Amino acid sequence: MAFNVQSLSEIYETIKSDIEARLTSQQKVTRFSLLGVFAAALAGASHVMQQYIAWTSRQLTIQESDASITTKAKFQGNKYNLYPKVGEYAEGIVKFSGVNSTVIPDDTELESDNGAIFQTQAEATIAAGIASVAVKAALGSIGIIGNIPATDSISLVEPITDIDSDIIITTIPTGGEDPETTIEYDKRLLERTRNNPASGAPADYVRWAKEVNGVDLAWTLTANEFLGAGTVGVIVLNSALNQVSAAVLAAADAYINDTSRRPIKADVTVSNGETKDVNIDMDITPNTSDLQSAITAKLTNLFIAKTEPAGTILISEIRTTIGTSGVTDYAITSITKAGISVAIDDITSTGIEVLKYGTSSYGSL
Repeated sequence: MAFNVQSLSEIYETIKSDIEARLTSQQKVTRFSLLGVFAAALAGASHVMQQYIAWTSRQLTIQESDASITTKAKFQGNKYNLYPKVGEYAEGIVKFSGVNSTVIPDDTELESDNGAIFQTQAEATIAAGIASVAVKAALGSIGIIGNIPATDSISLVEPITDIDSDIIITTIPTGGEDPETTIEYDKRLLERTRNNPASGAPADYVRWAKEVNGVDLAWTLTANEFLGAGTVGVIVLNSALNQVSAAVLAAADAYINDTSRRPIKADVTVSNGETKDVNIDMDITPNTSDLQSAITAKLTNLFIAKTEPAGTILISEIRTTIGTSGVTDYAITSITKAGISVAIDDITSTGIEVLKYGTSSYGSL
């Protein structure tokens, strides 16, 4: 039950009435009398205390907690040994060119076209006109921003005398993973509270997979759904329903297959889901760019929330999503799955296929 905070005036009146009953024989206490000032000061202190008690009580449940992710970890994560994923920094290798014997200091900052900042991981000296050095995303560039496109260039934040401004990327920085958001952490906490550990139950494998940086969505295929007796399939994707990198997949496989964690006799295979884009074309009224963006966002969220391997996205859910986006009228004209036209009906996937919303083209109705 929520703790109800009284208003400052309510607390003041309660204290004043108590003083009148106990000390003044029901004589009124005026606001600027000694007892009135005392009652006001005590009311202020009590009001602050009540607000703190109310805030603390909200932190006791995951759904009502409005604390920072760090505080949530203290109130909720400690109970389950479940903590926020901190993210990963992208790493790569670059090659400098310049005058021989010129030193490139450790922690030299570089900036890519997308604004990500990198730091060299060791001091390097130009020899035979070049020097190669490992770089890692800086503190403010943790996450996928550090996974720069192959077409991006990188340059020195501050020039270094006798070092050329053109820097060659020899190994594109990869491996960056965003820190877990409060909403994502809440979902994992709720899954843990609703599914107690059970020595290798399907929910256990989902929880273990999601504890790995870069894995945001996971599903378990039991023996009957996978390769037979003794086998378990764990299907993973990131929060945008995209496949995770080979490094993340390997990390998830190693984490789950640690015999201190999984049942010894389980034969576990961790795989990326095979995403199948679903394009939904429609005519809408009114046909505006804002409404198109709203429909796209809502359909994207619907697929993220509802999709699963060998699952179904109901046409009724798609229609409800479009109908509640602000349109006054609409008509779905076609649906394609992985480029193949399908009926305007429930959309299904098989095996380790995972349905993902792709795009829509819009006409006027």
